[in-house]
Amino acid sequence: MSIGPNHFLVVAVVVAGLGAFYDYRTGRDPETGEGKEGEIPNWLTLGSLALAPFAHFALGFKLGGARAGFEAAGVSVVGAFLCALVPFLLWRVGAGGGGDLKLFAAIGALCRPMVGIEAQFYAFLAAALIAPARLAWEGKLFKVLEGLHVARHQPLPTQGQAPGHRARRADLVPAGTGDRRGDRGRGLPALGAEAMTKPSLPSLRKDARGAVYVEFLIVFLPLFMMFMSLVQLAFVSVANIVAKHAAYAACRAAIVVLPDDPAFYGDVPVNKADGARLTAIEAAAKARLLAVSTMPNVEITFPSSPGGKDSKTTFQQDDTVRVHVTFDYPCKIPIGSRFVCQFLTLHKKLEAEAAMPMQGAGYEY
Repeated sequence: MSIGPNHFLVVAVVVAGLGAFYDYRTGRDPETGEGKEGEIPNWLTLGSLALAPFAHFALGFKLGGARAGFEAAGVSVVGAFLCALVPFLLWRVGAGGGGDLKLFAAIGALCRPMVGIEAQFYAFLAAALIAPARLAWEGKLFKVLEGLHVARHQPLPTQGQAPGHRARRADLVPAGTGDRRGDRGRGLPALGAEAMTKPSLPSLRKDARGAVYVEFLIVFLPLFMMFMSLVQLAFVSVANIVAKHAAYAACRAAIVVLPDDPAFYGDVPVNKADGARLTAIEAAAKARLLAVSTMPNVEITFPSSPGGKDSKTTFQQDDTVRVHVTFDYPCKIPIGSRFVCQFLTLHKKLEAEAAMPMQGAGYEY
């Protein structure tokens, strides 16, 4: 059985499942059953993170040689970096565990940027849905919301004011998924006091904790989703402009190719949009679309009227040649592609049209 890209996704699911299992098992006191900080072992996270680029290199080398192998390994490293960026910022402010950071980096290295970032988003989304439900079950949800209100309206301590006052008010807020393990979680206001006192962070290599703040999840997810959607919308807008240029180029090619010598187009009759002549017109459109897609999927038709659904195949001297280009644009921005383009196929159908008169010389070949 050959190894393919889907096998990396299976491995990532197994790694994430084992991480959740160890986090849950170590996050419970075996004697009292009460919650505490869970841990995700380094052999699982760092081992997967270290092996993933080599595995991608081996697959790329098998499919396309050394260059493809190095490209696949490089994309794996980029995936690890991008998926670790947000968890690293959380870890820096004490709002996340080092185990989460290394686990997300490992998943990014295995799945690469596109799938890795989406997996991270859906993990945060699941946590944002499950954690408030758990807090509500434990009777702590209203205290979390109260802490958010305090964080919004309470000013930062002045230079002469002790930051402990702010920290004491934050004690009212048992927020964060860490609450399921005891008193780990602190509300968003506590971050202000921690930032002023600048507590020392544990070594990332030794930090295997798994915890993320509920407040962060509630605020971050919609903003992140909106940002990625705007980025994808910008790319679609650029692709739409390129599609219009492709229609113009295809139309210019058509008024030259259609009346040209049949000997150059497999003896396809003059002024007939078929066979090698149609292939040459499609090639003119695809050449422009290569700017936004490595393998553009294009359909060329010749409607008789603007926006028409029919397609002419035969033209005469001085006819208006109208070319309609339908381009299946692949959306590649994580998360944003799900909302801007088709949710399942991750494609956006772009259409453009151009028209010109066919003013050929009317030679007889």
